[in-house]
Amino acid sequence: MTTPKPSTTQGENRFSIRLLKEDPTESDLVWSMVVRNISNSMILGITLKGIRHPLLSVGTLMVFAVVYQYLGNIVVSGAVATGGLVCISYANAYYGLKYRLFNSKSSPDGSHKMYAHYNSGQRGRRYWVAEHDGVIIGGVGIQEQQKSTTRKSGERRTTVAELKRMAVEPEYRRMAVAKALLDTAIEFAKQQGYDVIILDTSEIQREAMRFYLKCGFEEIGVTRCDTVFPLFSYNLHNFRRRPNKKA
Repeated sequence: MTTPKPSTTQGENRFSIRLLKEDPTESDLVWSMVVRNISNSMILGITLKGIRHPLLSVGTLMVFAVVYQYLGNIVVSGAVATGGLVCISYANAYYGLKYRLFNSKSSPDGSHKMYAHYNSGQRGRRYWVAEHDGVIIGGVGIQEQQKSTTRKSGERRTTVAELKRMAVEPEYRRMAVAKALLDTAIEFAKQQGYDVIILDTSEIQREAMRFYLKCGFEEIGVTRCDTVFPLFSYNLHNFRRRPNKKA
């Protein structure tokens, strides 16, 4: 089976899609782009979620009471307590994103490992980048999540592909780059004989969820994740689409 040919848009907003190169520097650059864009799309929402956390709210009131007892100034006490709340919430979000969700050392495709993980010959895996005037502006990967097997009963088990590390730089999001990347991954899934493509996106990423629904994915469930942020868990929305389905 062949890999989808690089695609190119026509007109002023010209960009091309190609496979990630066997170049550690490019892998590092793409990993940084993915981490930066996904983190930026989540950090404000995660910080606000932390601010609303009951435990932090109680802690904020306690800080306010203690500071007010010593200073006797409502405005200053409120500012100190609120500032502490925001700082703790932001630190929780930053730590979870940097050291757990996108830990390049523990992630099998982290940083310079991206090419080896996706494009070094493993069947059913690929990573593509979108390029505009020599600058990488987006990327998407796909890998096998579940192999096709035949049970003793003769029943065939579904082959599932998982969409990974989808990101596009903000200034290029009106150029249909994400749609072109997704179409490339879907075409590859067809060629590889995958029955289903799945992906997860966080409850914070509303724009991403709307995009996938518009592109023919259906939401099939919600998974609770409690391994990323120290102070609370959050929801991952699960999506699915068959490669042959028309959006």
